[in-house]
Amino acid sequence: MVGVPGRSKGCVTCRKRKKGCDLKRPACSQCLERNIVCGGYDLDRVFITSKYEPPSPLASTRPTPRRDPTMDLAAVTASSYHVIPPSLAQTAFSAKGMEAVFDLFPAYQDAGGALQLVNPFSKLLATLSLREEALRQTIFAVGLVTLGKRSNDQVVLRKGRMLYGKALQELGVSLQNPNRPTIEALLATTRLMGLYEILYGADNGENLTQARNWMTHAQGELALIVSRGPEAFTTDAAHLMFTLARYNSAITGVRSRKPVVFDEEQWKTIPWRGRVKPASDTIIDILLGLPEVLAELDYLDHMSFGDERFDDLRLKITAKCWAVHCNLNAWFAKNSHEVYTPDIEAPIPLEFPNLSVASLSLRYWATATLLYQCLDRALRFSSNDT
Repeated sequence: MVGVPGRSKGCVTCRKRKKGCDLKRPACSQCLERNIVCGGYDLDRVFITSKYEPPSPLASTRPTPRRDPTMDLAAVTASSYHVIPPSLAQTAFSAKGMEAVFDLFPAYQDAGGALQLVNPFSKLLATLSLREEALRQTIFAVGLVTLGKRSNDQVVLRKGRMLYGKALQELGVSLQNPNRPTIEALLATTRLMGLYEILYGADNGENLTQARNWMTHAQGELALIVSRGPEAFTTDAAHLMFTLARYNSAITGVRSRKPVVFDEEQWKTIPWRGRVKPASDTIIDILLGLPEVLAELDYLDHMSFGDERFDDLRLKITAKCWAVHCNLNAWFAKNSHEVYTPDIEAPIPLEFPNLSVASLSLRYWATATLLYQCLDRALRFSSNDT
């Protein structure tokens, strides 16, 4: 289009068919060769966001300044441009931001060719955002930063980061509100904020700050859940948010070397009443036992061999490692068909059959790696002692 860089000047038919147009008039060769009615070269409408400012009462008494028609975009293509209200522009931009957020989650094509989100968390976002302002602002912030990254638009990036800061403030207000929103909406907010830190938290080059911020959200998520108790997570939506939070808590426990409350029996049983615990959750049950082992190993590092408690703690750690080993072997025997085991000659990068196998395989191998590192450390103490 004249005056609008980047827009196709082809005929209406070729643009709709996304085909190249030779611009011949009155009808292009593409349409003539295929016996298609050429739509001509009418200009498309381009919408420009603008704020309406009513004329000043004194405007009629002042002379109208002379304007240069070559600098007036509306004078060049007045029939092609339509000003839309800011409210509609904001709605359209919000929708684009929401679309960018959902693009972050994996999808698959169903039998009809439609894209279906496979991440259950993403399916809840739209519904939960109706209940919590902080979640709406977080969704929009993640969307804006994602759009800004794709287009390398620094203005959009800056606005997205500013909105993320406002979302953090809004979350603080919600947490102090005695009539706070549902636990599901609050947990969705903290989880999406954690995703923001993972994707965009290291833009300033400070990886330690990124990890610290992510752990802050994960710990806040844990505090919210513990404050409600295991009985609060038996409904479908609450149970989903709880199971997602358990994995984050296991990671923070490994990183901080502190036992995780979810390793307690009540947290492993009550939320699953009336449900069958899938393999993705039973492997987390095993992983949750390792932060305590790591904490005890670190404590053992600082004990002298002459300390009378040294041998007891060493044997206790070794026994725990072997117990986790037995549980992990039993889990693998039951679920080996869902775990990808690469050959020595496997290509790099690895290709998994599907996302479910990839997720379960990574959880299994991460748990196994941590376990046998712990067992190796415990056995080294035994060999040093002998």
